[in-house]
Amino acid sequence: MYSIITSLMKIAEGFGATFHYNAPVKRVDTADGRATDVTLENGEQLRADVVIVNADLPYAYQELLPGDPDAPRMDKLKYTSSTLMFYWGVKGERTDKLLHHNVFLSDHVYEKSFAEIFHEQLLLTEPSSYIHAPVRTVPEFAPPDADALMVLVPTGHLDAARRQDFPELQARAKDWVFQRLACIGLPDLKERIVLEETLPPHLEPGQGRDLWPESQRHAGGVSAPAQPPQAV
Repeated sequence: MYSIITSLMKIAEGFGATFHYNAPVKRVDTADGRATDVTLENGEQLRADVVIVNADLPYAYQELLPGDPDAPRMDKLKYTSSTLMFYWGVKGERTDKLLHHNVFLSDHVYEKSFAEIFHEQLLLTEPSSYIHAPVRTVPEFAPPDADALMVLVPTGHLDAARRQDFPELQARAKDWVFQRLACIGLPDLKERIVLEETLPPHLEPGQGRDLWPESQRHAGGVSAPAQPPQAV
């Protein structure tokens, strides 16, 4: 999948685009109601005719546009779900039980699932999950005797008004995923994990900032009116 990114980069560079790496943006500068510059954390300013911000809406207003009059409204928006994410390096034979994309739905408790996520801000009693197995189409993504999996489990977003024990929810989500995998013929996957990275909604201040801005830890996005809750 990453080859898609590198291919797009090469195309853009062919048209004269320049990519800046390890260059966190501190703010978007404005004048007369429009964006004019991007200021990096190191103080460097990049002039621009047009600034496109591909960040979560609340993060963009609250962090990148300081002083914008719309920033206070972000706390009043309705947010969608967040996620628990696991990245696993697995030793041993690559199973044929998983395709490149794998979705496990608890469709028999579909209505209850929405209530638990969007009203109670919790992990589902019977979580649905998505498993990405990139080695199925890009074999070199992992060593020949290993596999690489990304697991995504939806959960409620952070809510200061509710008690949310995310370490407990994370452990329960992982156990549920192992149960689902055992049902399709992978009972030993838990024992074969040799590397694990997790990305939960709860992060300490400053932790994982480059990977997941604070507003996105509160939610996967903002719900669009007249549509099913989703990240936009």
